[in-house]
Amino acid sequence: MSHFRRKEGFAGLRGADRLIGVDDRYHVLDAIGVRVWDLCEYATTFDRIVDVLVAEFDVDPQTCRSDIADLIGALRDD
Repeated sequence: MSHFRRKEGFAGLRGADRLIGVDDRYHVLDAIGVRVWDLCEYATTFDRIVDVLVAEFDVDPQTCRSDIADLIGALRDD
């Protein structure tokens, strides 16, 4: 099972629903994206992220899995 965690040295600033990275890289995240960022403060699993988001937001598991896979893929590319 894969675990996810924020990359060391990649910090962010919060303001409204955005998270801005450092080193000339940034991502603007909505409330769900910010929640994923928070969940990745410590090592966590993809399934745990999906479970938390389905419980906290009005989203079905299949859509959540697909959207979170896309988000994590984009964040990992940096």
